[in-house]
Amino acid sequence: MPGDMHIEYEISEPDFLDGQQLAIKHSNVMIVRCSRIGSWFTIAILYLLMYAAITKHNFVTLMGTVLLYVAIILMSVLNKNARKEYYKSCISLHGPFFVDIGEGGIEIKGPVISSTMQWSFFSKFFEDQKTFLIFHKGGLTYNSIPKRILSEAQVMELRATLERHLSPANSEIDGNI
Repeated sequence: MPGDMHIEYEISEPDFLDGQQLAIKHSNVMIVRCSRIGSWFTIAILYLLMYAAITKHNFVTLMGTVLLYVAIILMSVLNKNARKEYYKSCISLHGPFFVDIGEGGIEIKGPVISSTMQWSFFSKFFEDQKTFLIFHKGGLTYNSIPKRILSEAQVMELRATLERHLSPANSEIDGNI
């Protein structure tokens, strides 16, 4: 299936991590989305610590809150390190990718993949300033296209193609693009 748009790229570690962050933000799985609440969680913990100090709650309550806060921060750091290690060890993410996008769907060829998928195989897309994510039906897997390899005209063309074939109600553009 030759496409109207041809894209060649390699996924760098920052590309992979950017795609992961965008996917986490839009995940349907609650526990995955909760991993993003670090900043709000920090504010809540600080509030609880100040409240405990002002109301003179006992030391055990205060230390329990601090330990919970430290555990959440460690989980966040370990999660990011685990994603970096996954990128390094996953051979399917290293090497050139060739993507053809057309009216019939998307054809992807990579180090260990060669796949032609009709538009009906996809459910939605998301983009931010760095990445396009095209989600497969079911919402757990996606294809990532880093914007750094696209010209402004290609970004606009890809966005228009995705909007034409995937339901705008199920898609979202994040941030100022």
